[in-house]
Amino acid sequence: MTNFVITKEKTTTDNTYNKFESFDLNNYTLLIEGNYLFFQNKTGQKIIIIGDCINSHIINCESFYSKDLILKLKGIFIAFIVEENKFLIIPSLFGFFPVYYSTDYKTISNSIEQIKNIEGKVVSLNKRFVLESYLFNYSFSNQTYLNGIYRLNSFSLISYHERISIERYSDLTDFFINNPTSGKNEIENLGSLFLTNIKEYFSESGNSITFTSGFDGRTILSSAIYHSVRFDTFSLGREENDDVAIPLRNSKDLNIPYHFYDLGCKQYAERYYLCAQKMSKITGGFNGFLYGHFLYGAEREKEVNDILHTGYCGSELFRALHIQGAVTSKELVSIFTVEDDLNLKDILWNSPKLAFIKKLEYRNEFEDIFTEILEFRKTKNNYISINHFFYSYVFTEVFRKVFGAWTLAQMQEMIVRTPFLDYDFVTALMKTDLAGCNNDFFTHNPLKRLKGQQLYAEIIRQTNTKLYNMKTGRGYRPLDLLSIQGHARILFPYFKKQFKKQSIRPNLDNLGIISAYQYHKNEIDSLYKNLEGFEIARLLESSSKLNSYTSEEERDILLQTASLASIL
Repeated sequence: MTNFVITKEKTTTDNTYNKFESFDLNNYTLLIEGNYLFFQNKTGQKIIIIGDCINSHIINCESFYSKDLILKLKGIFIAFIVEENKFLIIPSLFGFFPVYYSTDYKTISNSIEQIKNIEGKVVSLNKRFVLESYLFNYSFSNQTYLNGIYRLNSFSLISYHERISIERYSDLTDFFINNPTSGKNEIENLGSLFLTNIKEYFSESGNSITFTSGFDGRTILSSAIYHSVRFDTFSLGREENDDVAIPLRNSKDLNIPYHFYDLGCKQYAERYYLCAQKMSKITGGFNGFLYGHFLYGAEREKEVNDILHTGYCGSELFRALHIQGAVTSKELVSIFTVEDDLNLKDILWNSPKLAFIKKLEYRNEFEDIFTEILEFRKTKNNYISINHFFYSYVFTEVFRKVFGAWTLAQMQEMIVRTPFLDYDFVTALMKTDLAGCNNDFFTHNPLKRLKGQQLYAEIIRQTNTKLYNMKTGRGYRPLDLLSIQGHARILFPYFKKQFKKQSIRPNLDNLGIISAYQYHKNEIDSLYKNLEGFEIARLLESSSKLNSYTSEEERDILLQTASLASIL
């Protein structure tokens, strides 16, 4: 993965940046390590792109920057546009590729560690970030785990013209509408648009596609078969998991290449600790000990292909969110649902998720967070509905901090592409009632939540008859989503699943996380012992009792603490 640093320091006193290419930006210097694209026009204006820009051929050298150009460029990248006395730093849509900056903008980079090196001082732990990570699973706004270092907002750029400033270059909420369109034609048109646009995402040399029991991956797979591209498929999990057992069976019926990485094997357990630490560091304190298998999979899959296609954000775009968990915690949802400010404050401050910290030492930081939350809640009236208000946060914050973190970790090993986030497709989708943002807020009605899934089914219908008739891990076929008779077949698996949730205690080691944690327990416990401002005895007690039936909430908070401890 390519790294960059922009600094006011023209030279460095050591050999740290010998491998970096240098570009003069007037009062700043741009340093790039790794591959990049470079364009220059007759007037001397330059554009430099790092990351994966899929369609750079559309760049018109006569005029590099325009709002339309950034929206049309596909992929996950950062563009630097340089003129005689001006430069712009523009991340691609949704901000998956992070840009960090110090308080005075003296140093800007895609790596917090690089900023620490340039600043030449120890930057202290940001207690706000600790609180926010516990309560919401990630920072609420642009905080990082170190005081004085911030992350650029999504759909934003950094501009230098005599002085540094931050500007918005787009806002998906402009596409929220009051009366979205509906009907068979909308589904068919969106399906055709997706199929047209995804073709550009595929590589001629080879493609790895995540293939699980759900709809996201199989929709991309169906498109790959339709466009006759070379591909391999894979998934992660234990052999008995639906995300392995179902694609394994489907792949044989389809006669396509498929392999899985067993997260119950000793090889994964041995690699878990290093992957978890590495992912925590790469993502700036995101829960690498919970999601280290994403990095592990990419480490293994890069031996097969250079490009990985994921279904990230597909379900969130198509179906109204209804589960409080990794993407949206109970505490985050309460910001949108609890009307009384004092009641909300009480819910957040007394959350059981704060059990591992010495709360009184975090009181001032909590007050700062809550003040920001109150200011955010005041913007509610800017939106047509509570669901639009909620989705404005999902688009700008949740996507980059959850799916962006997974993507960023995997991009250390291979190019990652997210075709469901194609700008033309997303904006067209938001004009219809198939979009999750145009559904009811946190609806549990299975028939209402089917709307978005119908788009998956339509894409598969247009591309592959066999996949269209194959059951998914949800217990029904894509075919069932597009017929009245099929809806009846969908309701039975839905109610059966709801009953199972309430009657059976889930085994939370289905991804081998707890087994791998226990394999490295002594090393992880030593991380906890070095923390300050935390309830160490309680942490160690929770660690000693962690098992397959520990509550998901306690497990995730314990692993989040390990992730923070590993980078401090």
